[in-house]
Order: sequence, then structure tokens, then C-alpha cells
Amino acid sequence: PIHESGKITGAVVIFRDISVRRELEKQLRFTRFSVDHAQESMFWIASNSHFFYVNEQACRNFGYSKEELLTKGVVDIDPDFPISVWPHHWQELKRERNLIFESVHQRRDGSRFPVEISANFLEFEGEEYNVAFARDITERKQAETTLRLSEERFRSAFKHAAHGMSLVSPNGHWLRVNQALCDIVGYTEQELLVTDFQTITHPDDLNTDMEHVRQMLAGEIPTYQMEKRYIHKDGHNVWVLLSVSLVWDQEEKPLYFVSQIQDISAQKQAKEELRMYQLNLK
Repeated sequence: PIHESGKITGAVVIFRDISVRRELEKQLRFTRFSVDHAQESMFWIASNSHFFYVNEQACRNFGYSKEELLTKGVVDIDPDFPISVWPHHWQELKRERNLIFESVHQRRDGSRFPVEISANFLEFEGEEYNVAFARDITERKQAETTLRLSEERFRSAFKHAAHGMSLVSPNGHWLRVNQALCDIVGYTEQELLVTDFQTITHPDDLNTDMEHVRQMLAGEIPTYQMEKRYIHKDGHNVWVLLSVSLVWDQEEKPLYFVSQIQDISAQKQAKEELRMYQLNLK
């Protein structure tokens, strides 16, 4: 209060009981929740959605001091989260005890980043809390996007390739075929996917083809190329130039063969006609 003379005659002092928070901080030094040096942000969130405790990593990730973060709540770092659904979220957490989900958090400067949140229900000193760990998954999301774009480009190139293309399992079953291959052998995609390459390979070429397959699966050769004959659906032979590579998983187990098939029937016929013409000249 200020006297009419202009002199200060008193002061209004506001006290906030932080004994529970101090006790919490003391206990955290000796428990697994002492994660100030962890890579994940940690929040103790009260039932009203306000922060009760945050670790140092959370402050670094969001650009706030600890004192500033402790005046905020869920909607301040997750502005897309509708506060109206918080009671439902809280009840679900109490029921499940643990929830894992993805969201997008916002830093003090307004920039956003994707996170994976592990929310855990906890009772402490007679109060209920959501102990949430938020992991920045920016790199993982970027990798997923890169992989998705790469897969989309592969699917497009596979589908629209001028030559026949297929993915074949280690035992020979067709896993994926493009339209160009279907046109070469006269079968529909559905018809090929219920069979294997052995079925439509000419018997005289099958042993050679299977030996190459064996060598690839044994790691003796990385790729192979050969001329062979497929048996067209209407019964005639189709000469192709087959180029094959093998994709392995991280445990070095074979996943599938990638085959490129070029129809060389016209070239074969031209060579045979030339050979017969030369014989007739003799």
C-alpha cells in the first residue's frame, strides 16, 4: 500500500507452497525418474493439464527456463491438442496406465517438431499425475518420408518400365509383376501371382536357371544374366534376356529376386533366318 503522501507503507507478499515439488525433486535424485541428463523431455502433468515438474532436457528442447515451463501446460507446447478432450484423455490414461502415441510439439520460437510420447499414470503424495516422456522423432520421420518417396518412385518405375519386371520369392513364386511382363508371356497379373517362374520356363532352360538361383542364394554370385525361353500362355516359346539380382535383409537373409525380362524373340528369329539364308548359299 502507498500512503497519500507517496510513501510506501507496506507490501503484499504472495507465498506459494512448493514443499511437495521440493520433495519430488529430492526423491527424483534417487529414482529412475532422475532424467535431467536424458535425451527425452519429461513432464509431470497434473490432472488440470498444467505442468507440475519438468526436466532440464524439456527446457532445452522447448527453449524455456524451468520456471517458465512450470507456468504452462499441455496446450502451450501442443497447440493442436483440444483442451476439451483432456478429461477423456486423463480417464483413458487412468484406465490403461500407459499410452504411447505421436504428436507435434511447438518450441518457444514457434517451430514445430514431431514427437513420440509415452504417457504413464502415477500417484504421488496423494495426487495423480501423467508422467510423460517426449522423444523427438524428426530424424525418424525424415527417414520414413525418404523411404516412402523412394518406394513410390520404385513402384512407378516398376509399373511403367518398358521391359518386363518382377519380384520373385527365393522359392520362385511371383510376388509382383508389371504389365510388360504380362504382355510378354500372355498371362494376367492375377494368373502369374498364383504360380512360379518354373511353371512357365521351358524345360530345356530350367536346370540352368535353377543353378544360377542356387549360386545366388549361396552367395557365390551377386547377379546373373541368361537367355531363356518362357512358354507363352497360348503355347509358343518366347525368348527373353533375363537379368537377376537378389535383395537381402539386414540379417543377410534373402528377401526376393529382382528380375528384368527383355523380349528378344524378334532378334532370335532374325538370327535364325540369317543363319538359314547363309546355309542356303553354300
